[in-house]
Amino acid sequence: MPQMSPMSWILLLVSFTIMIISVISMMYFTYLPKRTAKRSKNIKVLLKELNSNTRYWKW
Repeated sequence: MPQMSPMSWILLLVSFTIMIISVISMMYFTYLPKRTAKRSKNIKVLLKELNSNTRYWKW
């Protein structure tokens, strides 16, 4: 195998860290919903209100 340039090493590190972060976020979102169910409901309500507002603005 040819020797890897520093740029390729940096890219490897970046991709690896992104993978780790995505895995951690998946764990976070699978284990936390029980505690933060109320918050997510509030966020959904807010999103619905925003959607209705944008519908009115389109008119």
